[in-house]
Amino acid sequence: MRPTLQRQGRPRRLEDCVGIAALSRHAAWLAALDQALRKTLPKAMQDQVRLAAIKGRRLVFLAPSPAWASRLRTLQQSIFTTARGLGLEVDAISVKMATWTPPEREDTRPRKTLSESSAQHLTAAARHLGDPQLQRMFLDLASHGKAPPASEDEKD
Repeated sequence: MRPTLQRQGRPRRLEDCVGIAALSRHAAWLAALDQALRKTLPKAMQDQVRLAAIKGRRLVFLAPSPAWASRLRTLQQSIFTTARGLGLEVDAISVKMATWTPPEREDTRPRKTLSESSAQHLTAAARHLGDPQLQRMFLDLASHGKAPPASEDEKD
């Protein structure tokens, strides 16, 4: 007899669902393992591949193209070394093609602003453009220019 998700007509509490808790722990473990393994890869590859599963003694990775899959396979010995250092007994890698949207990273670089004279040049150029859409784009870009420092008369 299959267990049901309901108990006397009512849904079960989440904490009563042992399978969900185990699944959550497994997903967290797999995510941590994925991060640890990808840290050993070259920077360019770290955002291109993902560990998807472990099936027996085989690591299953996802890659967006055959080229990335091939690059990953060339690094399999270092991946095995890292995985074994984490307590896994692995001796094979398989790579499946899959695409995903990488998580957006917050841009931590300092934002560059235009100088006042650059903003003035863009504004002047916008006045001479015949295309209204291009003119709006130039004016929008010019709006990112530094405002001149307030003079002593304007501070009061």
